[in-house]
Amino acid sequence: MNLIRHFNNLSFTMSAVTGLIIFLVVNVVEQTPAKIKRGQQAQAGIQLLDEMRRPILKLKKAEFLKLPSNEQYLNFQNAIKDAETLIKKYQKKAAYNQELLVMVKQLADKLDRLIIEERDLWQKHRHPLAHHLSNSEMSQTHEAHHQTINRFFQVLDVLALGEHPLHKDIAEGQAASSLLNWSAIILTAYLLLLIILFQKKRNTELTKQQSVLEKHVKERTHALEVANKELESFAYSVSHDLRAPLRSIDGFSQVLLEDCSSALNTQCKDYLQRIRASSQKMGDLIDDMLQLSRLTRNLLNKQNINLTEIVKTITDNLKQSDPERNVQLQIGDNLEAFADLSLAEIVLTNLLENAWKYSANETVTVIKFGQTEKGDEFYIKDNGVGFNNEYKAKLFTPFQRLHGKEFEGNGIGLATVKRIIDRHGGSIRADARINKGSTFYFSFG
Repeated sequence: MNLIRHFNNLSFTMSAVTGLIIFLVVNVVEQTPAKIKRGQQAQAGIQLLDEMRRPILKLKKAEFLKLPSNEQYLNFQNAIKDAETLIKKYQKKAAYNQELLVMVKQLADKLDRLIIEERDLWQKHRHPLAHHLSNSEMSQTHEAHHQTINRFFQVLDVLALGEHPLHKDIAEGQAASSLLNWSAIILTAYLLLLIILFQKKRNTELTKQQSVLEKHVKERTHALEVANKELESFAYSVSHDLRAPLRSIDGFSQVLLEDCSSALNTQCKDYLQRIRASSQKMGDLIDDMLQLSRLTRNLLNKQNINLTEIVKTITDNLKQSDPERNVQLQIGDNLEAFADLSLAEIVLTNLLENAWKYSANETVTVIKFGQTEKGDEFYIKDNGVGFNNEYKAKLFTPFQRLHGKEFEGNGIGLATVKRIIDRHGGSIRADARINKGSTFYFSFG
């Protein structure tokens, strides 16, 4: 399944990358960015051409032959300066296009000639003897004036010709911008379609995987039910079939001790007592194993329970069983948990009985029950013999014990506690030092 998922992810990535590559190749081949930039530069050039017409028109607007004055001559000079300034700007704007540069040079040449000829006419007209010209001189002046008019129209023609490549670049820039927009729209639609198809395919695969998982869960659930039934049958077999020979061993040993006591020496009697003790211990182990197996089958009935009341009841029973013990109990008030009542009682009973048992040799037994700062974790602490912390992992394994025969037990109590805590979805851990007591931390999930 992971291999198929990786393959599908790779296919989606490759398809998306392919779409991006096509988008980039199309726009690179068509030189879309460059054309858009040229179009923007051409647009700026068109604006400059429009501005340039104003000073050029002013060169002829003075009508100096009819209304000569210093003010008109000043306007003429300002128009020349404006035209020359705009020519330089236009030359920079046209630098991107070689054809435009040629036209700018032609425009500059014709404009220079126009300015020279216009300036000569102004100088002649402003001469003190200008109003006393002969007929031939007046004819020459008029001829020069017509030449400047022709030169003026030549300049306008060059300006008009300069608009053609600019409009061409603007049109190409607009087409390139349109291509970029449409290709981006197509790419976006392609990627969205790809995502939809990929998601649909993934959902189909997830549905198939879920169907397979449900089938496996059913199979394993059935296998688990079969195993539980077999375990239950085994537990009943242990309960009935093993108890009978154990009872026989214990019963006949007792008969031998009672009926044949006179014929047995002290050593034989000791052997029989050991046989009886071992058979009885074996019976207790069978009971504990059956109890541990039943914990996995019973349904949980979770509810809010008062742990403080349960602990007080258990410790009261412990004090009644050993009234001479000097005990100090520190029990937190109104501590509650959401758990199965009967199973929580088993947990607390086992932990408190262990604390009671392993602190029996202390002058004053101190047992504490409280809640940690986390709020959902509780603890039971004692000042007993403790244990080696290196071996605490063995505590919750059935039939594993960290103390010798000086303390009674069969090693099943903490395993039972662990099983109950696990069923609740909680956790349990222990911390201890030898001869410095132990603390068990636990939660019910």
